[in-house]
Amino acid sequence: MRTGNPSLRRIFRQSQTGEIHVESQPATYWGIAKKAMLFGGITILSAIAVLVALNFAFYGNNPEVLTVVLIGVLCGALPMIIISLVITFVPKTVKFLGPVYALFQGATLGMLVFSVDLAYPGIALAAVLGTLIVFVLCVALNKLLEVRISGKVMRVALISFVSLVVLELGLFVASLFVTELNGLFTQAYLWIQLAISAVCIIYATILLMWDLQTADAIVQSGADKKHEWMVAFSIVVTLVYLYVEILELLLRLLAIFGRRSN
Repeated sequence: MRTGNPSLRRIFRQSQTGEIHVESQPATYWGIAKKAMLFGGITILSAIAVLVALNFAFYGNNPEVLTVVLIGVLCGALPMIIISLVITFVPKTVKFLGPVYALFQGATLGMLVFSVDLAYPGIALAAVLGTLIVFVLCVALNKLLEVRISGKVMRVALISFVSLVVLELGLFVASLFVTELNGLFTQAYLWIQLAISAVCIIYATILLMWDLQTADAIVQSGADKKHEWMVAFSIVVTLVYLYVEILELLLRLLAIFGRRSN
């Protein structure tokens, strides 16, 4: 589960208190949008490239290519984690490391889409549509209704997620020692997982609202243009996280209701 970016929270706080100033040029909405399109474009192109390569290898009965691509994508997971930590704690590196992260992120996304489409063709595209709907809704709430997210709302969503995870673990541990609870755990497991996915989507939506709110804050406070990079990067990463959570929710719904229909 993705948590809020500490660097972004710091930028938001400093913009609210007037602690950040213009060094070269002030941040603009268009500047943030261009950088977000850069990160998003790299992510999408990388995902498409991996998806095409995997489909070519799989349907062309070429196990060697399939193995190489899969190993390459999996090996990129560790650098992606390291890069995300560096960007989080050294924000000025996002300008150079952000595109690299987006490249690895897209590759991982391409492998994920390939995997789920093998089992449920079209479900990945449905998740894209769901993500776009949530994004448009968030922009509308931010711009038209001027809805603002507080830290308290984020904490409530996080506490809800942790509570569901603790409940799931509690039922699992109890079922190991009390055999009568095995049936209860089996029945409740998918529903608890469904609830966790729903809470994660709500939390991702809150994070996206927070990112848009931070974009407003740095533009309206006249913050320096260099902060556009971190805000744009955070928006794209949050959108990818939201996409993955929506995809997971759709898979869980199919696991529950698809099984019943069969």
